[in-house]
Amino acid sequence: MALDIFLISFLLHLGLLLPVTAEQHIYFSAGNPITLSCPGDLPSQNQGTGFWKHNGKNVLKYTNGKPWKVGQDVPFRGAEKADFPLEIPEAKEGLYTCDVSGQERSIHLHVLKVTGSPEGYIPQGESLELQLHPPDLKSTSVEWIGPHNEKGPQTRWTRKDNNRKLQIKDLKIEDSGIWKCAVDGQIISYEVKVIGFLEATDKEIFAAVNSTVDLSYSLNIQNEKYLNTTEFFQTEKTLGKFISHNGRGSCSSKTIAKVQFEDGGRYQCCLRFGHKWLNKTIHLVVMKVSANPPGPLLKESEVKLCCSISAPLPSGALLDWDAVNKSTDVPHCLNIKTAGQRMCRFLVGEEVKISMNYTVEAMEQTQFPLTGTVLGAGVSLVLLILISMCLFLYIALKRKKQRAERMAQAKQHLLAKRTCQCQRDKSNDYYHT
Repeated sequence: MALDIFLISFLLHLGLLLPVTAEQHIYFSAGNPITLSCPGDLPSQNQGTGFWKHNGKNVLKYTNGKPWKVGQDVPFRGAEKADFPLEIPEAKEGLYTCDVSGQERSIHLHVLKVTGSPEGYIPQGESLELQLHPPDLKSTSVEWIGPHNEKGPQTRWTRKDNNRKLQIKDLKIEDSGIWKCAVDGQIISYEVKVIGFLEATDKEIFAAVNSTVDLSYSLNIQNEKYLNTTEFFQTEKTLGKFISHNGRGSCSSKTIAKVQFEDGGRYQCCLRFGHKWLNKTIHLVVMKVSANPPGPLLKESEVKLCCSISAPLPSGALLDWDAVNKSTDVPHCLNIKTAGQRMCRFLVGEEVKISMNYTVEAMEQTQFPLTGTVLGAGVSLVLLILISMCLFLYIALKRKKQRAERMAQAKQHLLAKRTCQCQRDKSNDYYHT
């Protein structure tokens, strides 16, 4: 019994001589400043001499209550306070030991952070895994909070490893923002960056023949340096046909002036982002109205108007003329006997997607008197020319005949004169004889 009392007394005496060691675990979010204090009962500030160690290496010394750095490259600081504080500008994980007058206190500082895989900008539609560090965290109170304060089970969320990991599937641009992980009152933030198109679904654009169409796509980011190349394709009828290459950046607006019926189809913008592709499709639907026969409507005749679109009619869609004559046929034709304006509409349910006006003109009645006048003037002119030619020929023939008659008379006079001369010569000879 006396021996037991002696051993207990010896151990108590030994405990007063050995340093008193205690451990404390602190969890803190990465990137933020923290101040550690020496725990337990300490000597007076002016009497105490102490050291702070980080993973066994001296980083700060206190002498008579004043802090002194140990080395110039040490980022830690102290303050003249009774608890011999250690100020850390940015939380750094490790074992911190405070030794004041032979009394040691140990603090295990666990830096909490969240990492994402993959990092940086992620194309929409991809998956992202967020992981809390350290993974062997003993705390069981871990909660994930979305950028819009979503909590609890979500359709696209999958929790793993006792809630230390969170997998987010089919990323949407709405997932961009600050995600939070709450651990025992500590909030660890992580910024998720999703790059994608603002339009959630593929677009449809409706246009009438000879109108101007702008095909454009909008990204949710303004800085385009993250994109490698842009390619513009037209698909469907010309599947995979390369349309244009815009280099870095988003698909800029593509303008089709005086769009034709053959321009209808699917246009696809392809953006390469790292090793991934972002694709967006615009379906261009073109409407046209044709007339057979073309031109003005003749009296007591008719014209056939046909309305067509460049794509098959979807379920519940109709073509109608003047909101009366409806049909699911393409083209939808209508026989017209009177002039005027007609309207063809493309409807899906009760919504008018596009409409197009066509005016049938009548041949004006004033065209006939004008034609008669022109014809009459033409006939008169022709008759005048014919009469003039006939008169010219008549005068020419008459003059020719008169010249012939004068020539004949001249010959007769000349012959008669010669005959008289001969007779006169003969008379003179006889008389002479």
